[in-house]
Amino acid sequence: MSIVTLTALFLLLSLIPFNSGEIDCRTTSWWVLQPFPKSVLQGFLSKSKEHLTFNSSNPLAKYMKTNEHPVYFEFNKQNQCQQSSLPPVIANATEQTFIEFKLQIPYLIRKDKTVMSKPLIYQNSKLNTLATHLVYGLPAEFATMSANFENYKYSISYEHGLVEASFVPLTPTLLPFGSPETVNFSSFIDANVSPWLAFPPLSHTKCASNLYDFPHTGHIRPVKMTLNIIGNILQDIPQGTYGNEGNQPLGAWQIELSIRENLLRRSVENHILTYRHNRREDEILNDKFTLYQRQIRLIDHNIHMAERRFEQHAKYDLGLVVSYKRKPLEASKNHRFYYASTNKNWTTKEYSVEPLQNILEHKNLYEYAFERRSRQYREELKYKDRLQKVRKENFMNTTEAFIRDEQQRHNDWATKDYIRYHLPRVQSVKKTPLPMIRFPIEY
Repeated sequence: MSIVTLTALFLLLSLIPFNSGEIDCRTTSWWVLQPFPKSVLQGFLSKSKEHLTFNSSNPLAKYMKTNEHPVYFEFNKQNQCQQSSLPPVIANATEQTFIEFKLQIPYLIRKDKTVMSKPLIYQNSKLNTLATHLVYGLPAEFATMSANFENYKYSISYEHGLVEASFVPLTPTLLPFGSPETVNFSSFIDANVSPWLAFPPLSHTKCASNLYDFPHTGHIRPVKMTLNIIGNILQDIPQGTYGNEGNQPLGAWQIELSIRENLLRRSVENHILTYRHNRREDEILNDKFTLYQRQIRLIDHNIHMAERRFEQHAKYDLGLVVSYKRKPLEASKNHRFYYASTNKNWTTKEYSVEPLQNILEHKNLYEYAFERRSRQYREELKYKDRLQKVRKENFMNTTEAFIRDEQQRHNDWATKDYIRYHLPRVQSVKKTPLPMIRFPIEY
């Protein structure tokens, strides 16, 4: 079947996804969050069809310089992509597996809403490149690409430009999502929460979303990346060599999971998708909160041990006495989710350090009060012991008196031989039955 026939078939079938289609794929990829100067990324925002600005208060801002913003690279291999709205026979016939690269900019502001922009996409399939233009209206380009997940190599060749990426795994195997070693991956979850801009030519929809099945199908591990860019293949991203250490908020990870892409509709369908999106976001927040609780318990244990060492050092080396005073902790407006999810009355400690000399000045008073209380307690124990001994002695005396009286009492009972002569003879007496009295009955 020629490429023209396949294109015609796809165009015919793609009329359905414009209204109700969803694309399901199994993704194997490397994801990277890399900071770049805002002056470099401003070129992408200027070319956008929508007015976009940087969100300087994004969760990753504290890990970057003031004039930097994160760029989200996806080195993907999309496996077994199908249109879920099509019949199974047609969906299997149009199943696609292809290599894809995405340059994305998260945490952008459009009409007071946080969105993600996808200004550049490369794919190694002309059919999928055409479909990306028609379904999502994204700037996809056909390029020569290769993805080798055994040797951890990825390359893109387009016109006179070249991208070469190599990765070094930091763990021997992929880890299930939610493992303690994957805490830093939460930055990628935050980046994917917001919808991304799409400009489909046959629809008024301007947003789309990716739904990732992290809890059930997600397996990840941190990797170290080396990215070499030659020419202007990434447009406004300057050529050069970039590195990423991997296991950090602005890191690099190898991913294997299931993904669903869908356009956000309006009216009833839009409300349904919004509900699903919010529910998925709640699940992600619950998973993150569970990881945070583990970290908090570990921090509490470390603080407890540090306090004990601090007390011993202050007492034995510096001659100081450390005391604590607890007071209620007021709820913070910056941690609404954390406080709303707990029913405990949180308290905080106030430390006070006092020289040992001041404590020893009142030593005699403390010792006098302690000795007086100790003496009183000892007297109470002695009194209880004496009372118990008196009760035991009275009980034993009474018991011995009963036994002695029983032994000394005269026994005037009849002997076995004598009793036979004085007792009356036992005879069997036949009893005659009494006559039955009958009364007449008068009618």
